[in-house]
Amino acid sequence: MARGNSDAAVGPSAEAEALQHRIFAREKAIRKLFRPLEEWLGDTKHYFTHEFPEELSPRLAEVPEESLICPPVVIVVPLIRKLSYSVGEPSLKHMYLSLMATATDGRDAQGVHPAYVDTVARLSSKEARLLPMVLGQLQMPIAQVAWMSDDGQSTVLGRHLLDVNERGTGQPSTDVDFGLWVDNWIQLGLVEVDYAVQWSGESSYEWVERRPEFLAWQAQFESSISFEKGVLRVTDFGKRFARAIGPRDSLIAIV
Repeated sequence: MARGNSDAAVGPSAEAEALQHRIFAREKAIRKLFRPLEEWLGDTKHYFTHEFPEELSPRLAEVPEESLICPPVVIVVPLIRKLSYSVGEPSLKHMYLSLMATATDGRDAQGVHPAYVDTVARLSSKEARLLPMVLGQLQMPIAQVAWMSDDGQSTVLGRHLLDVNERGTGQPSTDVDFGLWVDNWIQLGLVEVDYAVQWSGESSYEWVERRPEFLAWQAQFESSISFEKGVLRVTDFGKRFARAIGPRDSLIAIV
């Protein structure tokens, strides 16, 4: 029995040690692979030489060393510059590092389009936390709330509401700017919104009347509040972008 407990204790430790060994090996490979790019990096050279290999290597630990490639300059140089300036923006930094890992994995035929770098650059840190969840849904209900005046004039109060809850509490998220963010994603080509169609199922839009925004407008305007139902769909560009920023072990999950 004692021996069995000993083996059980050694197993995870040995696995963790093997992982650390692979990460260290990938870090050395990354430094060698990317060294020819130093002349292109200017004031970001310090980040490239020190932090960059350490931050990227854990994302490539399970990629065989022979499958590592140096991405094209048009992708890797802007990415390294963006990474060096992303201090204090963990959501954006995560996306940039994920893009770099995808671009460095030679097994991935789809790879990284140069437009993906600009796509991340045009996101705020807050919306970057929400976007992967939305893209992973592929399509989801969406709504916009309007106020109807006594003379029959309709005024939109809130656009593009989504059913988003806090992960820890399950309560509706309040630190969101749906109208701005969804419009930005539409402009970036990640999603499209259609209010001419509705999500099937009687309960598909019950969440709208629980949103704090809706409750506040309802208290202000009483029975004059209504909402329009629609559907948000992820575009093909959005699916490919989601795939590129996804975990290395789930790159074929979104196609």
